[in-house]
Amino acid sequence: MPDKIAELEAKLVTVTDLNERIDLLNALAWALQDENLTRALSLSAEAIALAQPDKMLPPCYSKGLAQGVFYLGYFEQEAGHYETALTYLSEALPLYEQLGDLAGQAAVVSRVGETYAYLGNYSDSLAYQLQALKLSTAIQDPMKEANALNLIGLVYYFTADYEQSLHYVQQAWHIYEALGDKRGQGKALNNMGMMYCYLGNYDEALGCCFKSLQLCEETKDRDGLANVFDSIGTIYQDLTNYSQALHYFRRGLELFQQMDKPAAVLECLRNMGDSYYRLQDLPRALEYLERAVAMAEQLVVRRELYMGYELLAKVYNQMRDFETALIYYEKFHNLKESVLNEEATEKLKKLEILHRTETTNKEAEIYRLKNVALEKEITERKRVEDALRQSELELQQTNHELAKLNVDKDRFLSLMAHDLRSPFMPLLGLTKLLLETPAVANLPEVEHMARSIYESSKRIYNLLEDLLQWARLHMGRMTYEARRVDLAQVATKTVQLLYHNAHNKHITLQNHLAAPLWVQGEPHMLNVILRNLISNAIKFTPMGGQIELWVTLLATEPPFVQISVRDTGMGISPENVAKLFKIEIHHSTLGTAQEQGTGLGLIMCREMIDLHGGQIWVESEVGHGTTIKFTVPLDSSMEAAAMITPIQVADMSVTTSDTPAMSYPLLPIEWLSLLLNLALAGDMVAIQAKAAEIVELDGSFQLVTEQLQHLASQFDEEAILDLLKQQMDRVQNS
Repeated sequence: MPDKIAELEAKLVTVTDLNERIDLLNALAWALQDENLTRALSLSAEAIALAQPDKMLPPCYSKGLAQGVFYLGYFEQEAGHYETALTYLSEALPLYEQLGDLAGQAAVVSRVGETYAYLGNYSDSLAYQLQALKLSTAIQDPMKEANALNLIGLVYYFTADYEQSLHYVQQAWHIYEALGDKRGQGKALNNMGMMYCYLGNYDEALGCCFKSLQLCEETKDRDGLANVFDSIGTIYQDLTNYSQALHYFRRGLELFQQMDKPAAVLECLRNMGDSYYRLQDLPRALEYLERAVAMAEQLVVRRELYMGYELLAKVYNQMRDFETALIYYEKFHNLKESVLNEEATEKLKKLEILHRTETTNKEAEIYRLKNVALEKEITERKRVEDALRQSELELQQTNHELAKLNVDKDRFLSLMAHDLRSPFMPLLGLTKLLLETPAVANLPEVEHMARSIYESSKRIYNLLEDLLQWARLHMGRMTYEARRVDLAQVATKTVQLLYHNAHNKHITLQNHLAAPLWVQGEPHMLNVILRNLISNAIKFTPMGGQIELWVTLLATEPPFVQISVRDTGMGISPENVAKLFKIEIHHSTLGTAQEQGTGLGLIMCREMIDLHGGQIWVESEVGHGTTIKFTVPLDSSMEAAAMITPIQVADMSVTTSDTPAMSYPLLPIEWLSLLLNLALAGDMVAIQAKAAEIVELDGSFQLVTEQLQHLASQFDEEAILDLLKQQMDRVQNS
């Protein structure tokens, strides 16, 4: 750029033609904007004076005048003189309209929109940016289209709609990348970094900003460098690394001061004051914040002003100067109330709808502006699009019919499972009581029939239970919402729940998962997965066998944790392993105690693990036991451990042989049956009332009734059904 400036300076000395001199003055002013903004302003003013010596007369050179007035408005905005900038930009727009220069109009309109954003008038800002986007599209100028998209993103940034802001800035970045415009890419990447920062994704934020920094250094873009230093400082400030933040803010401040950009200087001063305040260096915080507020008052930047007032109030409060702190708090609240008005969001929504409407009419606008040759091309394009649209409508109709059939199927499965499950509660309970009656023991034929009824009912009940879980998963009632979960705690509770099942077969059940083991997952699904896998292991492990749970931290990117459920059971042949996860192939094997399964458990586990982004597989050999392994994402709080120690976690054993199960007192079968019917009907009020009645009759059930009342108050039908199912399983196994 210095070579370009020197070349223009040399030409300016020798030029004699008036119009050429005006063009040179404007070109030199544009080249100097990052080097010497004051001189750039002066050169633009000189160009305007030469192009129109007398405002009462027509201009000598209309194009030079329009460009000079636009540049003057552009530079005044860079200097932070927003009202003055709007005056010049408003004068430039009709000049470009008279010239019929759509590119010039697009540039002016975009700058007007950006200026309104800095003044806090976001509705007008968005309206101008949408107009700029429309003009840029009409003239097929992708560079100006990218600039408009980038600035639309800026408006949404100012209104704290960071998702929308990121959406538009990413569109701009793709266009800059396609054009090979490294300066534009640097600018967009910096903006994307700030959006990721405000969305809390700091790794992405720093990645974008350092890529932007590299591009700005490569293109010698001082303005871009200053902005990216300020952005990196802001990210480190959010990460509470205030020393690093101050380092980058200082570098940005130095460049902004060299380029004479007071608005950017103001923001840097305020950020540095904030960082010093957080470091409890109150004298320095006060120094920078007072400078920032003075500049904000001079430039009339209301947004910066109320943020500065708030920080000064906090600093004076820390210094125990409560009187001054109160003055600044009052200034802050009064100004913030006038700046952040409630109508901004509504206007943005309306204007967004306007933008979408205008986008759909874009082809018609282009059609009007193109010549005859292009009109034919557009007509053909519209014909193809109509055909595609018709195909899309037909596809949507087909998808709609398929979706309806799927919903009907899921509804049928759900209703079938619910309606058929209820009668089995009393049937199981009564047949169990019948088998335990001494008189029946003396009647072998009656006992045989009662046992057959009980075993068949139990098998059908388990099938309905799996079917209901599977239906819930497919109907979306068992939704995947990832959160931070201690998997070791989930495993411990599952082991305690299945203690009785293992104990009845004298199986040693060992849990080697050390707490805490934080993963990203859905707690209920993780519980269902572990319960199914451990239940299967108990089913296929002989009397006196052993089952172990192990965890391995995988050195993958991103990190995952691998859980292994290992048993000393009968093992599975390779051909049967291949059938385990296929719903179209029914595969179920009797357990070592002739237990029967449904074949749905592992299929549900696979679908739930898929939702977690993990995998499940089986390692087995006939006669040598089975190990089922699955993976789930490790939580970020555990990532450091995963990178340092990609090995098995140390043994923290919980064994059924020496650790009693922690379970609630067992409710009588008639109460269980009633509560299950109420839960299936979704009557949470009745459940709370029945739980209160039970504890009044027998205080020993206080723990279980309190839990039922709590879950009913939360309308947690799934958890209530799980609790009652655990009780019913214990009744069946007792």
